[in-house]
Amino acid sequence: MLIIINSIEDKFNASSFKHSFYYNALNRQVIIDDFFVVVSFRKGSLNCCLFEHLNNHQGIRLTYDDLDTSVFKGRNVELNKVVDAMGFKGDLKRILFTFDSNSITFHPEKLNQSIDLIKIG
Repeated sequence: MLIIINSIEDKFNASSFKHSFYYNALNRQVIIDDFFVVVSFRKGSLNCCLFEHLNNHQGIRLTYDDLDTSVFKGRNVELNKVVDAMGFKGDLKRILFTFDSNSITFHPEKLNQSIDLIKIG
């Protein structure tokens, strides 16, 4: 029993632990650390289409015009509210996305720059 506890503590040692980020396209779920389902999307929804587009363009600043032709298709969407609408809250919203009223960038690699516990809600 003590060995298992030590193994768990070693895994979550702040100096060596790296978060994992995974998008399961089949189930349309964002999974962090192979365990936490952060958000799930309904197939074909605007949020699902937007997240899949952002995920396919990680680290690229996308403008409203870029997204209007490929995702929004004429729908009026406020970029500064879209991250909340997709279901990302708390620290994850701040860490994974950079956005304003004109552009949005999705950068999951920044998850590993945060070694503290992440508050999701």
